[in-house]
Amino acid sequence: MLPHFYGILHTHPEIQITLILESTGTLFAGDYIGGFKPGDLFVIGSDCPHVFKNDEAYYESTDSGINAHAISVFLGTKFIDNQIFEIPETEGFSDFMNKAQSGLLAHADNLHGIKDKMLEIRDENGFSKLILLFQIIETLALYKHFETLLDKPIAGIVNESDGKRLKDIFAYTFENFTKPISIEEIADLATLTPQSFCRFFKKSTRKTYVGFLNELRINKASQLLKNKGLSISEISYQSGFNNLSHFNRQFLMIKKVTPTEYRNSLQ
Repeated sequence: MLPHFYGILHTHPEIQITLILESTGTLFAGDYIGGFKPGDLFVIGSDCPHVFKNDEAYYESTDSGINAHAISVFLGTKFIDNQIFEIPETEGFSDFMNKAQSGLLAHADNLHGIKDKMLEIRDENGFSKLILLFQIIETLALYKHFETLLDKPIAGIVNESDGKRLKDIFAYTFENFTKPISIEEIADLATLTPQSFCRFFKKSTRKTYVGFLNELRINKASQLLKNKGLSISEISYQSGFNNLSHFNRQFLMIKKVTPTEYRNSLQ
């Protein structure tokens, strides 16, 4: 349990299974951007750039009384490539491994016993830990109602230089997305011309930078809409939009409903 999660974009070759126990925030995984909350279970494919970024309140003070807590299980390449997954009895496991590359989301309450198994595996060792791991994978492999995060798997960052550049871009954007950010400003941070920056970002994330920025802002607005004391125009401004009409258009395009309809759906 920590004040907040590791908030830096990163990749690793393992498939990651993460159950959120405490805290809220935003997950970026490949070209996916979406909120997370307690009970959410994510499966992130190997080499997929990702970061669990907590809401601002988790970074403001270590004495705030709120914490971030999650349990993660990592499936390494030696485990995934094991010949045991070639026998008929484990056919469903192989299908799950393939689906995992596109990223998966479900709520633990809909996965029978998954939370208890995730909590238990943390404290087990040896053969008992391996048995629990197979039980977790079996539960996930049998579940038919996952939300898929990516339209298609996204490749990992190909070299250290590009990886550092993308991490710097995301760190700056997460810190400043509620303020005006120009392409020239962020391109200068990345030590690229605006044209080169746009090509680099689109190649790395399958999104335009402006589109990515708008998604972050709309995700922030979605959180603020829970506060009935804030007007739509106030939420627009606090999310980084200086034009209410533009905010409404972007919200409708991304969320498929208007801000007012979204707020009403929360009641």
